[in-house]
Amino acid sequence: MPTGVGLDPATKTGFCTIHDHGTWNLRIDERESNGDLMCRLEENLYELNEDDELEWIAYEEAGFASRGHDVALFHHQLRGVVMLVAARLKISTFGYVPTSIKKYATDSGSATKSQMIHAASRVLHKRCVDDNDADACFVFDMASKNYPPTY
Repeated sequence: MPTGVGLDPATKTGFCTIHDHGTWNLRIDERESNGDLMCRLEENLYELNEDDELEWIAYEEAGFASRGHDVALFHHQLRGVVMLVAARLKISTFGYVPTSIKKYATDSGSATKSQMIHAASRVLHKRCVDDNDADACFVFDMASKNYPPTY
């Protein structure tokens, strides 16, 4: 069985492994910086590795589809954390653009958040807490089935 994690990196990051799925709230308060958020993502990934000995990290590559410079920059920073952790663990990474994840899940590259949650229940038999969780579950499924990266 594949030992990896599917991610939808964001302030509320969706994650999915063979054993668990859900979200990590990486929000920062007024006394913190984006660096603190990046550290939280890094810590969560290392914790998952301790539990599952990851062989790969697959993620939604949202940076290029982001609206606005600041949002795109934020997504690229999160991707940088993912790449850094993977390099330190000496494991592979796979990126999937949002439209390919939606098409894989629903046959439509423009599926809504609620359609993605419904598809996760129907197709993957997972009760997802939100669209971040659902996206991460589909990213995990794509990578575990060797679906070619689309980044």
